[in-house]
Amino acid sequence: MAAMTADVNVETIGNIVTMTYSANAADTFYRGACVWIDTGGGAQCTAAAGDVPIGISLKNQVIAAIGDPVEVMIQGIVALPTGLAVTDEGGRIGFDAGTLTDNVNADAVMLSGLTLADNDVILGKLVRVWNSKGYIQLGSITGGIFIAAQDSFV
Repeated sequence: MAAMTADVNVETIGNIVTMTYSANAADTFYRGACVWIDTGGGAQCTAAAGDVPIGISLKNQVIAAIGDPVEVMIQGIVALPTGLAVTDEGGRIGFDAGTLTDNVNADAVMLSGLTLADNDVILGKLVRVWNSKGYIQLGSITGGIFIAAQDSFV
């Protein structure tokens, strides 16, 4: 797990949708950070089992207090640095339950390469890899959480 310590270069492609959420703690949401919804409510950078990703922070946001607004891209295509390959295109990108951080570049994985377990989560669909960036489609599958007893994402 490697939490973000600086902004990364982020691009958006086409139409996007952003929403504002209430922060559940004072924190810094770096540009390019994965933003999570806590099981108890509120947006956060650091996640735990049961929390789900809702999208990407498109700008550096310093949150001074609980309840302050956090703007999050929740739908559309976002390009950001990843360590993924062209052969990964078309698959679901997300986080293993053991590495739930805000750092997509360091910690996001292709879920098709995992033996899935409870609380693995989907960030989106990897639609393209080009120029050291992964183009991730956020939307209807974002936030899916794996339940082993059902052998599926819910």
